[in-house]
Amino acid sequence: MKTRRVFDVAVLGGSTGALVAACLLRKKGYKVVHVEHDGLAGLYHHAGRALPVAPEFLPLPRRSPVMAEVLDTLSLVADSGRLLRALPALQILTPGRRFSLPFEPEKQRAELSREFGEELGARAAERIAALLHADAETSKLLAEHPPLPPDGLFERRALKRLGDTVPDTAPSFEGLPELETLFAGLERLGSYLHTEAPSPLQRLRSVAGLLQGVVRGTAELEPGGYASLLRRRFESLGGVRAGGNKGIVESIGVKSGRIDVIEVLDDNTEYHPRFVVSGLEVAALRRLLPLDSRRRKFDARLGSVRPRELLFSLNLVLKAGKLPLGLADAALYLPRENGALDGEVLLLERFPEAGGEGEEVLQISTFVPASRREQGRPFFEQEEARLLDLLRSDLLPFLDEHLVATSAPILEDGESRGSRLNPWPRLETDLGLSLGVGLLPPSTPYKNLILAGRENVPGLGLEGEFLAGHRAARLVAEQAKRHDPLKGS
Repeated sequence: MKTRRVFDVAVLGGSTGALVAACLLRKKGYKVVHVEHDGLAGLYHHAGRALPVAPEFLPLPRRSPVMAEVLDTLSLVADSGRLLRALPALQILTPGRRFSLPFEPEKQRAELSREFGEELGARAAERIAALLHADAETSKLLAEHPPLPPDGLFERRALKRLGDTVPDTAPSFEGLPELETLFAGLERLGSYLHTEAPSPLQRLRSVAGLLQGVVRGTAELEPGGYASLLRRRFESLGGVRAGGNKGIVESIGVKSGRIDVIEVLDDNTEYHPRFVVSGLEVAALRRLLPLDSRRRKFDARLGSVRPRELLFSLNLVLKAGKLPLGLADAALYLPRENGALDGEVLLLERFPEAGGEGEEVLQISTFVPASRREQGRPFFEQEEARLLDLLRSDLLPFLDEHLVATSAPILEDGESRGSRLNPWPRLETDLGLSLGVGLLPPSTPYKNLILAGRENVPGLGLEGEFLAGHRAARLVAEQAKRHDPLKGS
């Protein structure tokens, strides 16, 4: 017989948005249970080695008002400063070029002038400065916690008024194809939304965010960046983690239009929550909800969101000290085809502490069509061979002499947490977008289910997850107070 436990809130999913909501609600004193389900693993094991699942290429917390507010509320500012290390610059690599984009404006202008000449370098620096100025204006807008995406007529009207203040700036880098390609690549890395014509807000926040500073975790922090920080904080606040690191939702029960019970795999407990916050990917949520009339209505909306691209990462285990001396911890590689840039941007990251003794790991990542996942191992093995050929042709001509092993996380079965969550999805949709970045509103046909996933504000990437989690926590608190029978007594 199963044990019955009652909670104020059950939070489902290991995405950053879900963890933000879990921490904020626990901080407010609510009794919260969290089920990791599809959380992003930091490491996986291959041939006796612990290897990184995904890149760590994260925007600085201070450049986003909502990220800074959440970390401050949760007393994580000091921890983020200690456990997240800022990189000094973005390193840009092409066949024939190697330069950096420092985050300090004066150093950046000097580096651009050195690489491209005084005239082109000054023009590029001016256009980057204009982009960052426009981005600062959008920070003021997002600091007001706009209802992204809106729920109801009044919120739609309020959001439209705010949208009229978003600067429409798209800096052109005529004569500098490397920067044109780079900025298109940053837009893809900084956003979870694929559209043919990104909105001004999506372009500004995704590109400017990564141009103002990038951080990655130190050796003290489990890979996973902000999600790892939040997971630690939830535990220190006394939150309950059903099933531990590998908790998986087995079933969801609905009664009278409300989620009534949640059962977790290999857990002899029935969890009965007053409210449920879901940060699950929509495909996972659809599989778990029972087939009733509300589910059928909800399905149409959830089914209109699907992955267009996914990030394919390949780990190269190399003999220690055999990488080029000038290769930074994180670099963006822009390959050429037939003498011209082909538009692809590869992210290279060094993980000196990974691998075995006398080894280090270089991870190379690129976006591939999500539909290719159905082709299975043959496609990804072909992609692995292509990436190795790119490295041999320019960056690492002596690769084969120093290569110990290769491993692609997507090809591993992965018993560790996170085998189901895409580390960097690019979503497409048939639905309309609010301000060109917001997609699924937090409310659902289920009276006590609120969404706080990547599909809420995909156009703002990681910042959108913080927004969704913050908004979900606020909505739960408002509804809990409104329905509290002891209110006002």
